[in-house]
Amino acid sequence: MSWTVPPIWLCAIWLLWLLQALWAWHNCYKFRRLARMQGMRDDRREIYYMPPAAVIVPVKGVDERFAEHLEALLHQEYGAYRVILVVESADDPAFAVITRRLAESSPTRAELVVAGPAEDCGQKVWNLQAALDRLEEEDEVLVFADADAVPDAQWLERLVWPLHKKSVGVTTGYRWMVPDDTHWASAFASVINGSVATLAGPNRRNHAWGGSMAVLNERFAIMQVEKYWHGALSDDYQMTRAVGRAGYRVYFLPFCLVSSPVQFTWRSLWRFARRQYVITRMHAPWLWLAAAGGTGLYTAACLSAVAALALGVGWAAPVIAAVYAMDVMRGRMRGLMVKQVLGEATAARLTQALRLDRYATPLWMALHLVLVLGSAIGRRIEWAGLTYLLRGPQQVQILERRGEGTKGQRDEGDQS
Repeated sequence: MSWTVPPIWLCAIWLLWLLQALWAWHNCYKFRRLARMQGMRDDRREIYYMPPAAVIVPVKGVDERFAEHLEALLHQEYGAYRVILVVESADDPAFAVITRRLAESSPTRAELVVAGPAEDCGQKVWNLQAALDRLEEEDEVLVFADADAVPDAQWLERLVWPLHKKSVGVTTGYRWMVPDDTHWASAFASVINGSVATLAGPNRRNHAWGGSMAVLNERFAIMQVEKYWHGALSDDYQMTRAVGRAGYRVYFLPFCLVSSPVQFTWRSLWRFARRQYVITRMHAPWLWLAAAGGTGLYTAACLSAVAALALGVGWAAPVIAAVYAMDVMRGRMRGLMVKQVLGEATAARLTQALRLDRYATPLWMALHLVLVLGSAIGRRIEWAGLTYLLRGPQQVQILERRGEGTKGQRDEGDQS
């Protein structure tokens, strides 16, 4: 084995790889520290800010956990709030399920809205706009949630509380995909999703996520969010744009992460990831480039180091060992964070995914790169039974409708 110093360009790639692994660990550390600080604040909170809220939930199709999701929304530990559930049509399977549940007694006032088919915008955005027409004068806070995410009982209170800060335009959580089966595609999806979730933190680069976000009605009007939603497919990217241009910030809350049960095959994972990254490429090209660059750097550096070691370059061994050690520490940190924020029961369901995260970073990073590059070309996507053509952030054309929601569409239906 030779200990000759490799070419300078290869040394530079390996150095960047080491720095990337260190940054990833540090980012998870900051995320966990933020969660711990917010948890301590919850424990000693003296000011309870709970203005009347309207929780808006667009729904497409049902699955076996839909009743659990609905009950979680109807049983929040919050003062005055109501739930507005929105479907595209009465033919959606969710319509009958929701109608039966709302006919029963409930601690929370709720109503069901039929939005009708979308016209030159995403069906989700269309549904949200239909719900806005049902707002009442006392609805001081607008909260947006996905129907396939399961919040805990304090989710609404935690999401609303920071809105008393004058600099906050919107508060947001994120989803954590929890495999509902043992398919490796579900585990890989969970790991990749977790790596994206822990990028958020106490900074101004946060993005709102439409499945768990809240905004004061007054600021919603000031930021002219409805103007940004006009003709759009993505509610959350456009919300983020409106917040930034109005001079506010997106406030991220680790304890508003919500468990999102998923079941993926390799094919459905490819379709889901491609859709998400095509939407990202159209709305935030710099973010797409960052995803491609980050996963590309890791994969290229890993392959070059393994190849160099196979060719007898001794310096590759300590570099590989150092990166692997940092990957293991980062994966362990992420596992501790999951237990802290989502609880022991959810962490137990994530055992397969957390092991992948800790010990198989080169595998899931390579897959992540393939998924990102798969969205590099084309503007046509399929989402919940509709085929869209994205000509721009607010130029969406509906090409085809294929009927109502199914379980598979629900699993792939939420938006990052």
